[in-house]
Amino acid sequence: MTAFIAISRSLYRWHQVYPDFLPTLLARAGQVVTDEQVDWVVIEGEYPYLCTDIDFELHHPAQRPLSGQMDWQLSGCATAALIALRCLAEREERLLLTGGAR
Repeated sequence: MTAFIAISRSLYRWHQVYPDFLPTLLARAGQVVTDEQVDWVVIEGEYPYLCTDIDFELHHPAQRPLSGQMDWQLSGCATAALIALRCLAEREERLLLTGGAR
């Protein structure tokens, strides 16, 4: 099975730098929530509301048409993974700006 997450352009840029980061976090978190092994595909969102770093659109095989508890848990996992990627990106950008000084 495959799940998709569409993310903002700025985060997608960092996803390309760390291509295994989001799929690994999402797969582990999603497996805890759904008890299923799912492959994640990360795409750059084309939607106008994907303008901040934690906006996303999620399509997971375990989601239901009428949002349930599992949907909220999956959404929470995706939000946490995106926040983690944003923190990693901000850290890397600071290191680049300071020439590696901490």
